[in-house]
Amino acid sequence: LLLPASLTSRLDAIAAKYVNPTDRLTEAMRLVQDEIRYVSLSIGNGAILPRSPTEVMATGYGDCKDKALLLASSLRYLGIEAVVALTDLDNGNFIADLPPSLLAFDHAIVKARLNNNDIWLDATDFSQGGRGFAIGQPHFGYALPLLSGNGELAKMPDFYPHSPTQVTEEEYTLPTADIGPMSIKVITTFTGPDADWYRKKIANETEADLARRYTDYYAGKFPGLTSTAVLKVTDNRDINLFVVEENY
Repeated sequence: LLLPASLTSRLDAIAAKYVNPTDRLTEAMRLVQDEIRYVSLSIGNGAILPRSPTEVMATGYGDCKDKALLLASSLRYLGIEAVVALTDLDNGNFIADLPPSLLAFDHAIVKARLNNNDIWLDATDFSQGGRGFAIGQPHFGYALPLLSGNGELAKMPDFYPHSPTQVTEEEYTLPTADIGPMSIKVITTFTGPDADWYRKKIANETEADLARRYTDYYAGKFPGLTSTAVLKVTDNRDINLFVVEENY
């Protein structure tokens, strides 16, 4: 599959900067997820056939098929085994019980091999944190990797967090004198899928809007409450850690 120079130049830069396949996979995924806008083109041939990477890069957008093909092609260019796989967003767990049919699928993702283990990637997602296997993998049930052979379905991994992915700590400081204001510090830590969710939220809302809603929430509990500091947001995307600090 011929890749355009606009893409290979970016991939060559990734290859030059990163030797580790984990880093190459992460950077290629972020390129496709964050810089190619997801737009569904479910009319005509676009309902079945993916557009070429050349067209997708030229237009800057693509649907799930387009983005999955672009990501799989990019990974293979970087020396990482990868194929497009078909699944169903809502009924993926039941695909194995259905007779063979193209109508069993409504979504395209990517199955790659990293350090001799499978890793699943959804190119239509965006702003995901973590690197390599720390990236949140999609879990739709079953998927059909588009490989030559007998066309066997593959079971995708389920996700069960072993610890809370959102923790909120509230610190109340009472006045030392008989009269005076009480101060409140609220620190909320997001990890894993909740960090991904909050990163998307920040991308679609201003920090001022978030700060106003948070202030309104605590003002409902403590009439007369006012904010004493600008909302502080810290994002470490590589370890997928998001921290929000509020002060009142």
